[in-house]
Amino acid sequence: MKNFKPVYRYPLKKSDGWKNLATKEDKRDKIDQWAEFFKAKTWEDMKMLAEKNESIGRAVSGVWQLTEEEKIRQRCRAREEWIINDNYKTRKLKEQEEELKQKDVALEQKDAEIEEKDAAISDQKVIIEQLQAEIEHLKNMM
Repeated sequence: MKNFKPVYRYPLKKSDGWKNLATKEDKRDKIDQWAEFFKAKTWEDMKMLAEKNESIGRAVSGVWQLTEEEKIRQRCRAREEWIINDNYKTRKLKEQEEELKQKDVALEQKDAEIEEKDAAISDQKVIIEQLQAEIEHLKNMM
């Protein structure tokens, strides 16, 4: 293992021409199967390779588990984001409800002030009418 130097014999092409480049030694060591595994594009391709080679089967299982774990992580993240968004919406709704309550209280206070001013205006109208009547009475007396 000390003198191990990887030899890259397989071109990274879309064609399967690289299969013809595998030496007898590569085939004996099943390196060609591993190359197929790494070039596989579908789960079906991986399953077929797993049937031929037990260690590739374990690798396929590992890849499948990692993929499933990632899906679970994505679902968990999506759920966490939903909870965060829901909490934000709930908090925002409560804030808006509180703001509306405060505005309702302010409106009620304004309505009460308006009623007081309306009452004051009515009282002043009565006083004005009384004063006008007194002025008329005094004009008639002269």
